[in-house]
Amino acid sequence: DFEGEMPGYGGELVTAAFLATDAFDEVSCSPKDVKVVDKSWGLLLDLRSPACAQIVKHIMESPTIHKIMWGATGDVQSLMYQQAPFPLAIH
Repeated sequence: DFEGEMPGYGGELVTAAFLATDAFDEVSCSPKDVKVVDKSWGLLLDLRSPACAQIVKHIMESPTIHKIMWGATGDVQSLMYQQAPFPLAIH
């Protein structure tokens, strides 16, 4: 999940949140029946930090890390085109 001011082209993302999950099968991408509350790790990253932005870039551009996103059109536009406080250029 991403939060910021007016996500989309011309907007600025401020935070990125990632949570590992066992809710889907990594091969088929189909949902799994998960009965136990997942207590896996998560990340909350400040996108105003170049080091944190680099971590987000690695996660988002990695073809081996599966991502599930919904309602994220504006977020993805910001990741691609955001210029302030520095260009993210995540594709």
